[in-house]
Amino acid sequence: MKKLLTLVLLLGTALLYAQDTVYYLKPDFKIIEKNINNKSSNFYYEKLFNRYSKGDATLTMEEKQHLYFGYSFKEEYNPYYTSDSIQVIRTLINTDNLSKKDMQRVLALTTEALKGYPFDLSLMGYRSFFLRELGKDKEAAAEGVRADIILDAILSTGDGTTKQTCLYTISVGNEYEIINILGLTFGGTQKFIDTKYDYLSIKENDQGITGLYFDVSRVMASFK
Repeated sequence: MKKLLTLVLLLGTALLYAQDTVYYLKPDFKIIEKNINNKSSNFYYEKLFNRYSKGDATLTMEEKQHLYFGYSFKEEYNPYYTSDSIQVIRTLINTDNLSKKDMQRVLALTTEALKGYPFDLSLMGYRSFFLRELGKDKEAAAEGVRADIILDAILSTGDGTTKQTCLYTISVGNEYEIINILGLTFGGTQKFIDTKYDYLSIKENDQGITGLYFDVSRVMASFK
């Protein structure tokens, strides 16, 4: 079941990111922090999060980045959030032939878990899959839009192959999710470099990528 869910998430994004990105939009954290606290701005955080919650596909790339990176300036931000619900979810999705009741339980548990960290791409993938299994196509589509918003925000920042073109994230968990979504496999080595980069090795692949760099400065700032 878990492999199937991973495949669903991959298929939903493979075509979207098949071509190389020429221009990367690096987030300016000072500007983002200022804008998300300005009630008269289109980037005011509550406005953005409300649109995101509704599955608004019209967000611009700047709005997507303000939403994702702006969350790291919120009081509730916890880059290492976890809960008992997540462990139960993992147990359930590794069970074959889930009943409708089990699927509904997964949805309830993921709803609760996403309150702790709303941008967990794996949980969104599970929700999209089970919503469709239960015939809730409209809700599944909205979940897909939300996942795409977060993917866009992260993947618009770079390709991750060098420090200069690193990918920016506000959660270590998102790093591993991005690796999987790009069709790559973590190689088992993680290094923290220059007090701001997370370097994750990648297993041998057709693209010749040996590792990816992630800027985790917002994660590190949460410890200060």
